[in-house]
Amino acid sequence: MPMKIVGFRYCFRQLNFFLGTVYHLQNWRELRQGAKRERRGEILVQPAVLKFRNGLKIEMGPGSYANHDFLFREIFLEKCYQPTPDFVPRQGWTVVDLGANMGFFTCQAAFAAADVRVISVEPIYTEILRKNIAANRFANALVVPDEDLYEQGVFPSRFNDDHKATFTISKSRSWSAKSINVLELANSLPGGQLVSLQLQDHDYNRRLMSFGKQPPGLLSRFLAKAHEVASKLMNESRLTGLRRFLTAYYAVDQTSSPFNAQAQIQLIVRKVGGNA
Repeated sequence: MPMKIVGFRYCFRQLNFFLGTVYHLQNWRELRQGAKRERRGEILVQPAVLKFRNGLKIEMGPGSYANHDFLFREIFLEKCYQPTPDFVPRQGWTVVDLGANMGFFTCQAAFAAADVRVISVEPIYTEILRKNIAANRFANALVVPDEDLYEQGVFPSRFNDDHKATFTISKSRSWSAKSINVLELANSLPGGQLVSLQLQDHDYNRRLMSFGKQPPGLLSRFLAKAHEVASKLMNESRLTGLRRFLTAYYAVDQTSSPFNAQAQIQLIVRKVGGNA
């Protein structure tokens, strides 16, 4: 491809991004200045906050000025999650945002129409996601893994290295030093009204739990592989006894294939009272 065409496309893309930023964001100058300062090596303590002209606000983590443009461009300008009008949320829809990150698409979907219910699943940036939902006065629908059903008494997690904490609906004392009490979290939200708090364990088999058992290394990997192969060759009735035998030696993640069970807590909190 000729260099002139490549250069023209790059310039056009940059111009489109600049015009889109000015059109959508009230504080576009502040964000550009912050990005320049961070790229020069300055450390900015205050996180970047995208303030949209329609009233939407999205906060990012510390050191986020220099890369705020990536998610903004991808989600709000290029509309990567809305490739056609059929994907734009409408009144009464339920939208599931798997890997919600800081809530860019969660907030966009919730703002798209009245009575849109957004279920956000995010194990890492939970605190920033919660703040963004609260700041925009959305009903907070949050799904997190249940520490007993998912981690099964062992942390750090055996099934997901990205998990920084565990979650329980409510306990006086948890086995996990990083446990977050979801009921206490809901009650601590200023101006928050608890709508629903429930354990979702559809298709979860508690007989297969290996609570508190650390995997025995090489044997664990061998048995896991054997279970994977057997799952493809044997019918469900024959697999039941095999699974009970295998889980005496290694833990299984029942939220993954071939189980595809639920092991999660769903919290819905509505913002009430106060100022926007």
